[in-house]
Amino acid sequence: MRQILDLMIAQVQNRLNEHEIKMSLSNTAKKWLCTKGFDKLYGARPLRRVIQTYVENVLSSKMLSGEIGSGSINIMLTNLLPISGFQF
Repeated sequence: MRQILDLMIAQVQNRLNEHEIKMSLSNTAKKWLCTKGFDKLYGARPLRRVIQTYVENVLSSKMLSGEIGSGSINIMLTNLLPISGFQF
């Protein structure tokens, strides 16, 4: 499961590279995403939706609002916020 997560996060990072933004996830965040994105019936299929909801959507909103701009060096995804995903 962790390898699948790493591949999906690498895809997100590739898109962020176009804006010169580097993202790194804490081990706690990776573990939480893997737990949240796993289903006994569907396996890792829900993981894509979890990454979209808790990482990509929040990143997109912050980029559009100007909180995160081109040239940002590092974004640590460490603490869960109850509604919007992770704290940057």
